[in-house]
Amino acid sequence: MKRIKGLVSVFLALFLCLLSGCADKELSAPTGAVARADGENIVLEWQASNGADFYRVYRKESGNADYKFVCDEYQAKYTDSTAKADINYSYKVTAVNGNRETEGCVTDETAILSKSGSADAALYTPAISSVTKMDKYETVIIFSTDNIGCDYEIRRSKTVEGEYTLIGTTDESVYYDDTANGEAYYYTVTAVLGDNKSNASAPQKTGKNSQTVFRVPVLMYHEFVTQSDLDSGVAFDEYAVWQDEFESDLNWLKKNGYTTVTTNQMIDCLEGKGTMPEKPVILSIDDGKYGVYKNAYPLLKKYGMTAVLSLIGYEIDNATKNPEARADSAAPYCTWEEIAEMAESGAVEMISHTQ
Repeated sequence: MKRIKGLVSVFLALFLCLLSGCADKELSAPTGAVARADGENIVLEWQASNGADFYRVYRKESGNADYKFVCDEYQAKYTDSTAKADINYSYKVTAVNGNRETEGCVTDETAILSKSGSADAALYTPAISSVTKMDKYETVIIFSTDNIGCDYEIRRSKTVEGEYTLIGTTDESVYYDDTANGEAYYYTVTAVLGDNKSNASAPQKTGKNSQTVFRVPVLMYHEFVTQSDLDSGVAFDEYAVWQDEFESDLNWLKKNGYTTVTTNQMIDCLEGKGTMPEKPVILSIDDGKYGVYKNAYPLLKKYGMTAVLSLIGYEIDNATKNPEARADSAAPYCTWEEIAEMAESGAVEMISHTQ
């Protein structure tokens, strides 16, 4: 009788599951994708799909063979604020449900016109705001410009009126001269869009409005093991360290005046919202192996230090869903519960490694 009741319960549960839609949903591809220029952005819209959890957006420049992943969107609309002017782009949108992804719906090519409305119009001349010697090898040149979608040619000379030699190009408003080798140079910047070029900026010498710069050392780890772990079947892989070795590192850092910081603290400092300690250091841990929780996390709390953990989401999912398999694994990973505990403690900051 108990067995019959149990079977009835199972069938009832399956029936209710089907009624509630927990069975695999029918998934259809997006349709009607259209891209249009809107000021300095490209706006992409499409018809919503049946069964889609979210949509995946890909982009391709004219002349390139492959689409590159851009982002995931939960609405049937995406605004591309990273598109450069006067470059033709086409987009592809797919629908995703669980581990299923549909074929893509592709747009026609579209482009943003440059600020002046034509690629042949005059470009604004860049202005160098600072030239800072970062260390005995590298100098950083920072400049401003009102141009959209341009590349910038960087030139330098030993004298202000000398011959300026092209040393590199960038599409950002900063350039790192890693061949300066501590020498002082005069630099100029020219905006380039297709065959069109601006006038060169006024030359500026190393030391112009120089900024205070600092470097933060990063120590990278992966796995932390004990002899007990090895005895239970955990592998000592090529990136592993002994738990007592890690403790020795923490002890040395503390005795020598270092303070651990997180990536969020770094970002706040770069945005002027905070400051760095006198001797900062980042402890970076890749992957999310179980040894982080079992062997490293207690030491971080003991020494009052923080680490930045880059998680592989797929592995954390597997460990969470299959605890029995984790117990027999030579390379076990943390579960989401363990990740949450470490994050809530403040000792470990979570960032993305890969899915």
